[in-house]
Order: sequence, then C-alpha cells, then structure tokens
Amino acid sequence: MIFGEALRMAMGNLWSHRMRSMLTILGVIIGVGSVLAVVTLGASFEESIVGQFDSIDQKTVYVYSSVTSLGGGPPDCQQFCNIFTDVDRAALANLTGVDRVTVSVDVPATSLSWQGHDLTYERLTATVPESDEVRVPDDYASGGPFVLGQPQVILGSTIAELIALSGSPEGTDLADVEALQSGDAIDIRFPDGRVVNATVAGIFKQDTTFFGDRNTRVYVPVDPFYNTTRPSPQTGAESRVYAGFTVIAGSVRDVEDVRDEADAYIQERSDARLLKIEGQDLSVDTASDIQGQISAVFSQVTLFIGAIGGVSLLVGAIGIANIMLVSVTERTREIGVMKAIGAKDREILTLFLLEAILIGLVGSLFGIALGFAGGAGVVKGVFAGEDVPLVISYEWLGYSVAVGLGVGVVAGFLPARRATKIQPIQALAYE
Repeated sequence: MIFGEALRMAMGNLWSHRMRSMLTILGVIIGVGSVLAVVTLGASFEESIVGQFDSIDQKTVYVYSSVTSLGGGPPDCQQFCNIFTDVDRAALANLTGVDRVTVSVDVPATSLSWQGHDLTYERLTATVPESDEVRVPDDYASGGPFVLGQPQVILGSTIAELIALSGSPEGTDLADVEALQSGDAIDIRFPDGRVVNATVAGIFKQDTTFFGDRNTRVYVPVDPFYNTTRPSPQTGAESRVYAGFTVIAGSVRDVEDVRDEADAYIQERSDARLLKIEGQDLSVDTASDIQGQISAVFSQVTLFIGAIGGVSLLVGAIGIANIMLVSVTERTREIGVMKAIGAKDREILTLFLLEAILIGLVGSLFGIALGFAGGAGVVKGVFAGEDVPLVISYEWLGYSVAVGLGVGVVAGFLPARRATKIQPIQALAYE
C-alpha cells in the first residue's frame, strides 16, 4: 500500500462518517483556537503596555522601594514608601553623568472649585517643573509648566472638562458651558479643611495612549503643596521624603554607569538605607529592566491561561481516541480483508494513524483561523478605543500545527496499534 493510497482511504473513511469526524475535529478547533486567542490578546496587551516605555527616554533610571515581605510591593508599598529624602535627591543629582533628578508624590485633596463649579477630587500629583510629566511645552493645549514655590496647578484635559461641566444639568454639552482656561483661579480644598487658591498654569492636550492617565491627573509643584518631612539621618535637618526618584542621565551611553552609581549610593550611603524597615528593598532599574520584568510577567500569565485552554485539547484528544477505537471496531472485517490480501501491520497502522493525524491537522488549521479571528475581534472590537495594537505571534502557528499533529498521533496510536493485532481469520468471521 503506497502512502497516497493510504491517504485517500483515510480521507474517504473520515468523509463517510463526516458528522462524527466534524464533532471530533471541533474539540481540536476549540482547544487550539482558545489558546491562540489568549496568546494574541496577551501579546497585544503586552505590546501596548511595554510600548509605553518606548516613548520614555532611554536615559531614564528609576529609584524606588518595595516591601514584598509585608504583602506590598511596587508600585504600592503602602505607608512605608516615603524613605528617600531631599538629601538623597541632591546626592543623586551630583553623580557623574546625571542630568537631573525628578520626584512625583501623591497629595490628598477633597475637591476642586472654579466659578461655582465644584468637583470632588481626592488626589493631586506633586512634582517638579523639570519632570517629564509636565515640562514638555507641546503637551499643553494652553499654558505651560508651573513654577516651583508658586500655588499653581496643571490640569488634565478630562479634569478641565469635568470642572466646567460640574453642577450643570445632565446631558449638558461641553460646547454649551464656559471652558476653563489657563490663567484662571481655582480653589483646592484639602482634608484638613484648608483651601488654597491656585492659578491654572496649563491644561494638557488629550492623552491618547493606552493608559491615558494624564487626562484625569492634576499636577501641582512639590513646593508649596507637599510638606511631608522626616529628619535626615545624615544631616539631622527636616527633609521632604519621597517614594522614589526618576534619574535622567545626560546621554544614553551614560545610563548604565548612572544606574550602577545610583545603586551604589542608595545601597551604601543614602538616607533611605537607614530609614527603610526590615524586609524593605531598595531598587534601581532602567526602563529596559522594567520592560523585561513586564514581559516576563505577561509570558507567565499567557502560559498559565493558555494551559487552561489546553484542557480543550485534552478533550479533543479523548475524542480522537474514541472515534478511532469505534472505527477499529466497526471496520474489523475490513481489516481482516486487507490482511488476507497481503496488507502488512505497518500499513494498517499507517492507515489508522493517518485518519487521526488528519483530524488533528484539520482541527489545528481551523483552530488557528478561529483563534486569530477571536483575538483580533476582542482587540479591535472591545478595545477599539484603547489604542491597543493587534500583535500576532507567528511562532504560535508552528506550535499549533505541531500540537494538532501531536494530538492526532498520540490519541490515534493505541487504536491504530490495536487494529494491527487483529487476526485475519477472526476478523473475517466478525459480525
């Protein structure tokens, strides 16, 4: 029996029982499709999140702490975050190759008020004018960065709209109300009852990135809005404390040296090393380091969820084994006839293995189409407005075909081997 003849016979038998074959193939389709859909969705989200770091200057180094032993960790290390002082900031700024050191810290608030419009708002972001979050003039729809030491604010585009619309009847359009402008004065109310009258230094353009969190942020200068201090272990004077710093190297070629020098200072000479609690870690990472960490997490999550989808493949394998066992039983007389006219055991084995492999192959091919279509549908449909790119993991094409063939071979081998053990005399007498 030549291979072409065996293939023709295998296809003919599957077609003669097409309903049963289709239901078995469906199990493989669902298994492969669900895994590929998850992989496509995971790869798209990973690219979207990691891609945010592409816009970050590769000269950036992050200094932060984490308290993993107490159940916290970056970016939330609970109340134990603020251990880096202005003394540390000044020391880092003086390291060789460092251009600037910026800070960002949350300041509790209760509301923002403008011309009788009152908006509940609970958290301001205090930073410095040289921070990349606020320093780029092209990011503003109007106005620009604030001045350190002045009661000024910078508003995200959504916040500016919400303040203007607050107190208006439901359904009021933004075009029908007076717009908030840079140069206007707003009142910021704090939990302790204080009210600070601040000038709007600038209003951001709409942020269209995946996170888009700048749209709903209110930025203020560290001085005078942030006043949490602790005594510096090195100087003894009161110093503002922060959860971490963003260190900007003078050039890309300096970033590795800056990271190493910053890490040496933080671990060996900083205030933070003396203020940290037991179990708290001090970390210094570049944007590339964080990208690698995010990618590793996504890979683990995708693998885990893909393994869950692999349960469907197990069901498909059981289905293939079942249909092949039934086929061997139904075709006992046919097997006897083939053996009586000279068919060898390996030819019988090849015939039945081909049927199982065809089921796995067809199922994997349709599963690939279903998986990519499903993943693309979610990315381009559900997340159409979130600027999530569609990323297709082409290496999974080969994996899917290999899995389909593997499922067919594994599930079909024992039934096929059973077919080779049938004795011709008994098979011909089988009813």
